[in-house]
Amino acid sequence: MRFLLLLFFMFLGVKGADAQLLKEGKLLLSFLQDNADSTVVFGYKTGFLSPPEFVMISKKGDTITAYTYRAPPAEEVLMPHNIGYAVMMNHRFSIYKVPIAVNQFFNPFFIPGDELLILWKALKDEQAWDIQDDTVDGGGCPLPIDTRIYDAASVEVQLLTKEKVRNLSFYAPAFYEKNCPGRNGRIRIMAIEKLFLEHFQFKSRL
Repeated sequence: MRFLLLLFFMFLGVKGADAQLLKEGKLLLSFLQDNADSTVVFGYKTGFLSPPEFVMISKKGDTITAYTYRAPPAEEVLMPHNIGYAVMMNHRFSIYKVPIAVNQFFNPFFIPGDELLILWKALKDEQAWDIQDDTVDGGGCPLPIDTRIYDAASVEVQLLTKEKVRNLSFYAPAFYEKNCPGRNGRIRIMAIEKLFLEHFQFKSRL
């Protein structure tokens, strides 16, 4: 049964698991563009079979709001096995069946007002619009450093305003910063990652 379930997830998850937001989440991005002045979206892109999950912070006028897009984390709650498995499978299957958009998986996330303002200012201080990512500087370490990793995740950040969208992507930034340190873009994206992990209780996938 579990083998068949795994096959089903493989069939279903090729498109949906850890979906790249720019490709699979155009409905959500368009909605945020239309209804906020500026938004920062954070998530990971991996090759593993896990549901799409993103966290967001947006500003409209003087209103700053945090949001999440994810299935309820039922697996983190202690439950009898059969009940927990049924709840988990319901969430996992449901999130794959709908497009990434404003639906039951898109929800506001409470962060106290002062903390929310601190987070927004900290993200602004990182000047993310000016960061050069792997598409500009290249991935990995420069030759002749022979260091590679193939089973990590990419940090994905989307920057939205009403006029434009910018995507930042860094593959295993902490790993490569350790092995060939000093790249400005990686250092800054790691600082942005830390902010989201701390304020959203988001789990790192790196």
